[in-house]
Amino acid sequence: MQPTSVQRVRNRLSEGLQSQNPPEGGKAEGPALDEEAVPAANGGGHPSRLRRFSLKLEGGVGWKNFGNGAGMDHFGWTARLAAGFFLPFGSRVRFGTRAFVELQQFKKPIISGIRSSALITAGGVESEIAVTAHRRWFSVHPGMGFGVVQYRSKSDDFGFQGAQYGGFTLLNPMNDVGFRAEIGLGLCTMGGAICVTPRFQADLGINPEVVRPAIAGPEFGLNVFGFNLGASIDLLQLIADVRTNRHARKEVRREKSRDTGISETVPARHETSRRFSRETTSPHGSPSEGTSEPPSDDTGASDQPSPIFDQESVFRDHPLNYDEVYELKGLVQAVEQLEPDQVLFVVFSADWCPACKELKESFDSIAADLKNENGDKLKIVWAEGRNGSEQDWVNLGITAFPTFALIASNGEMRILDK
Repeated sequence: MQPTSVQRVRNRLSEGLQSQNPPEGGKAEGPALDEEAVPAANGGGHPSRLRRFSLKLEGGVGWKNFGNGAGMDHFGWTARLAAGFFLPFGSRVRFGTRAFVELQQFKKPIISGIRSSALITAGGVESEIAVTAHRRWFSVHPGMGFGVVQYRSKSDDFGFQGAQYGGFTLLNPMNDVGFRAEIGLGLCTMGGAICVTPRFQADLGINPEVVRPAIAGPEFGLNVFGFNLGASIDLLQLIADVRTNRHARKEVRREKSRDTGISETVPARHETSRRFSRETTSPHGSPSEGTSEPPSDDTGASDQPSPIFDQESVFRDHPLNYDEVYELKGLVQAVEQLEPDQVLFVVFSADWCPACKELKESFDSIAADLKNENGDKLKIVWAEGRNGSEQDWVNLGITAFPTFALIASNGEMRILDK
């Protein structure tokens, strides 16, 4: 008797082929794929969708140069709040922009009981490019920001309160508004949720009025430069990371429940029909890397070379009966290679999904059985999202992993009931 997971794959495929035989040419029934029209999973959407938004809290320390000829002689703290969104460009790159407000205070001791002090408030817009090295554990976020800044410094009539700037020995009031420009480099983990960010800031066009020495002078042009080191947490990115891993664990429990015959209450997944075509490819997408033909030997491997086979596949040591793709463009290429009477059977998966890994261990033999039963009419692809590229599958309407689907040569995709 075959394992229940094997039988389930065969049953789903048979039901899909018999129920409607994905349209052969002709007009597709499903609407053109629209990312905003993708139905929510379990009522709340796939967890990776939350990664499009950002709510960031940051705190740290910094140093400022008030033009005293002593370098960055003022030390203080900084607190920052930013909110915005991300736009994905491929599976590893995202562009983010946020509005931010920042509060800083810097001080410098002069003599016992007397110190230079300034309170700084800033607001503006920051942008960054998030480049992912590993989906969860490491990403780099270079960025820049622009805005306005206001300096405030309490003063008295004796020069014992205020700020020391511009080389003046006595303390002067420092109350004016200027322009803020900054650049930074975030080093992040937990899916970009927790970061350490060194940042260089330039506050330009500060013109405080000099009232000491004894004779008051004109406004003094001042540019203040500083360096901050901050630690931040992006609440929405952290929630998305936690939910993604919880989602994976839930899929494992569901998979085990099916294999042991234990029923678990989950929302029903109905068969849907969507249009799959070249237009679904991200304009910034890139073809799958590391592709070659599958190894051939005398044990029954397919005579047809696989144009999208990964050289690093764990199945390299024995015959492959299916192809692997890791991005949307690779899947589009597989569809374009179909003959008019052929159908593509796709298993959508993700590298963080334990249930997918378990199924993949026996999938080569499953694929062999499916090919024997359906002949040349059936082509098989394992579509695995890696390092975040599963967002491509989510954009196609996939709301759980693994998910089975049929794609006809005319580009119509039908998700099979699990």
